[in-house]
Amino acid sequence: MKNSEILTLQAVMNQVKDQPIKGGLKFKLLKIFQVLEPSVRIIIDALEGCNEEEAKEVLAQTQTIDLPTLTMTELESLELSISQLSVLIELAGGEQDAGNEN
Repeated sequence: MKNSEILTLQAVMNQVKDQPIKGGLKFKLLKIFQVLEPSVRIIIDALEGCNEEEAKEVLAQTQTIDLPTLTMTELESLELSISQLSVLIELAGGEQDAGNEN
């Protein structure tokens, strides 16, 4: 996952974290936070003191992180904007069909 994608995911997770969440989904989201935190810290540390060109290079680098997979049903239970959904759907393996085809 690119560093820029990790930061975007962290931003979306910060937007959703204060929603009331039921069931096992809250534990998956907590796990995502716990896995993202060290990676985000590494990125932020690497970006300190960088010029624009260096920052682009840092953001383009990739890290291997093992995030829990979310199901479309779990995502449906969250109140999400389209932009938030477009980020979180990657944790559902890019699966976009929630059972509603038109």
